[in-house]
Amino acid sequence: MPAAGGATDQLTFGVEEEFLLVDADTLLPAPRARAVLDRTAASSAGHDSGFHHELCASVVEAASAVCATLPELGARIRSGRAALAASARRENARLVSVGEPVLTAAEPEITATDHFHRMRESYAGVVTDQELCGCHVHVGVPDRDTGVAVLNHITPWLPTLLALTANSRYRHGADSGFHSWRMMVHTRLPAATMPPWHASAAAYDADLARLVDCGMVEPGQGSLRVARLSRRYPTVEIRIGDAAATVAEAVLYAALARALVRRALDDLAVGRTAGPLDHGVLDCALWAAARHGLHGAAVDPWRERETRAIDLLDALLAHVRDALDDLGDAAAVTALAAAARGRGCAATRQRAAAATGGAPAVVRMLGAETVAGVRVPDPPGLVDSVRRGGGR
Repeated sequence: MPAAGGATDQLTFGVEEEFLLVDADTLLPAPRARAVLDRTAASSAGHDSGFHHELCASVVEAASAVCATLPELGARIRSGRAALAASARRENARLVSVGEPVLTAAEPEITATDHFHRMRESYAGVVTDQELCGCHVHVGVPDRDTGVAVLNHITPWLPTLLALTANSRYRHGADSGFHSWRMMVHTRLPAATMPPWHASAAAYDADLARLVDCGMVEPGQGSLRVARLSRRYPTVEIRIGDAAATVAEAVLYAALARALVRRALDDLAVGRTAGPLDHGVLDCALWAAARHGLHGAAVDPWRERETRAIDLLDALLAHVRDALDDLGDAAAVTALAAAARGRGCAATRQRAAAATGGAPAVVRMLGAETVAGVRVPDPPGLVDSVRRGGGR
């Protein structure tokens, strides 16, 4: 996404959404990203989102433009999904927002770029499981030192955001037992963990340089941690969320991420810095969120004990209440959070779908949720075909 910076009273943000392409007939991952993106580029001149390749040729990304308000971001998310879903239909594919493929038949095809092929060479067999989709939120910060201090503040809350967005229950057609299997797969990569506490941007950069020196990260690339400073933009990049099944869930996640940054900036403005917490406990909190989701057990990283994820969500909402008020997001977030509390995370809905129709029903449910409330143009000729009695 383009750069997003600015003062705290105009805290800009944007979202990068990754989606899986599945064959419309078999529901298996479909390596058609190049064709889908070519169609999207041809039909979306002047579009306010950017569309990109990812590691696997079955995954595409929509990156919103910089937004100042929650309604604006929601509109950008819907338009990005609409553009990709329309192009996918023309390639006999469906756009599915899910953290991990529900059904798989073969090792994923790697996108043909030098960078992605170097990843395949460096990480070997681990890459064969990295057919993953996340939702990344960028929030503008004034400078890198402030960004590091913000990361220190928001890190303990990241597992709660994962519990809220968990959307990868199934793998190879079977129930993994985890609400976010994507996170368990992601953390197999080098240093793909919770962000360590850093005293300054210099310390943060020295840590990244060590990863490069150890051969774990390419020079010029950012770390693989679940939140980081963007290497390209003046933003904090919160990467912990699974791909959001619905537009509403993407908007809620982005709103809470921005509110956490706003609260951190407000605390820093009055001299309240965040001290380090035990990194082992933070990793336990991440694991518990991936395992149990929103309505299960969690780890309180401050008290270093088991608690309930839903209680941590309530604590998060209380923590950012003033920030939400200042940003004008309080009413929307209150309603969206209440809906999430009632419906559960998408992984919970996946189990319910599987109980009635197995893994294929999970893919169909997620495909429908991905474009729910999104106006997706029909492929050319479809209307005439239907009028003549034809079908898809």
